Amino acid sequence: MQQVFEFAGNHMVLTGALVVAVIALVFHEISRLFRAWQEVSTLEAVRILNQDDPLVIDVSSGTDFARAHIRGAVHIPPSQVQSGNQTLSGDKERPLLVYCRSNQVAPQMAGRLTKMGFTKVHVLGGGLTRWINDKQPVARPGASAGAGKKNKKRKSG
Repeated sequence: MQQVFEFAGNHMVLTGALVVAVIALVFHEISRLFRAWQEVSTLEAVRILNQDDPLVIDVSSGTDFARAHIRGAVHIPPSQVQSGNQTLSGDKERPLLVYCRSNQVAPQMAGRLTKMGFTKVHVLGGGLTRWINDKQPVARPGASAGAGKKNKKRKSG
């Protein structure tokens, strides 16, 4: 035990960094337990999609949504996640699956949705990037038209 105190005394910066990291970890875990929304894995999101008929909300930028999104998702930019939004004026008990490209914005929007009264809010952990990496299907509006043109060129050439 004497060596631990000696090390801490000789390495104040390292000891301080360790204390800050432990406090941050404890705070994060406690806040995760008390938040009103739930982060779900890709597998759990698929189960929710198949069994619970959620409203799937993409809060990514318009460009990211146009590139790729989960099939059936509704695009609602963060600035429009508010009371009075027509898409969000429905049943507050209906499950919501919220995601963005890299899971940076979705947790904040999930918090906003729970404050608006939604009770079953789920955030896709890892965002659309994880969804795609886990080989789940996405809608790519521009890609299907381009793919058809490429196939036609091959057939005629």
